[in-house]
Amino acid sequence: MFRKKEKKEKFILESEPHRYTISSDEIKRIAEHINNGIEDGLKIEEATKLLEWLVENARRDIEKIIGKSLNDYSCKGFCGFAKLSTIFPVKDCNINATSNDTNRFPNSTFKHSFGTVLLPIKENGKVVNKWFLIDPTYRQFFEKEVCSKKNQIPAPGYFMCADSKTIEFSKRLLKQGYIELTLENLKMYAQGFVFASGNMIENIDINELKESVLNNQEEIDCSREEAINFGCNPNIPYVKYVNNKLKK
Repeated sequence: MFRKKEKKEKFILESEPHRYTISSDEIKRIAEHINNGIEDGLKIEEATKLLEWLVENARRDIEKIIGKSLNDYSCKGFCGFAKLSTIFPVKDCNINATSNDTNRFPNSTFKHSFGTVLLPIKENGKVVNKWFLIDPTYRQFFEKEVCSKKNQIPAPGYFMCADSKTIEFSKRLLKQGYIELTLENLKMYAQGFVFASGNMIENIDINELKESVLNNQEEIDCSREEAINFGCNPNIPYVKYVNNKLKK
């Protein structure tokens, strides 16, 4: 028998993900810096490679489960898994991270898992804390089918194509899987989910929004062994973790 040809998913924005290659030597140097403490600040190259490793780790974990490349795949239903593969590896090693869901944004009922990390980065001799959003499965909200006007309320991607700023933001996050979480970027990211919840609120309170990310988190309560059983790689190579469970 012939196998039925799988339908290729189509997207409203060009969004094929960047795939990252991080050498063993590169990740080992970053791990050594993490083990010794990063209070002195990561080089921007180190921070970039760390973020790329986290995103690629999730993408590879998903590919192992689906048995094919995700370059043409929306990753629908994998947001919680992706959060485990991106946020768990930076837990218990003195890196500040958050575990979140978009339904905890003010005026949002739309469920979608994502995470953030706060990294000290050395710039011009000074250490500057930079906040990053990590969301390797954002692409699922830009499928043509779910963004159709035929739906009662289209997916967040439909609303993110409203102007050049939100389009540029979306393209970067879709391709990179992460983006610096400035207050403007946080507002744009949240707005798509708020609108897709049926609340067309333009003036989102940015302080309330930031508070919801930092202080209204989703708990991840499993051991590293359990995460591995789920098909997730919860460990950055060479990093020495405090323990094998997420702290309460």
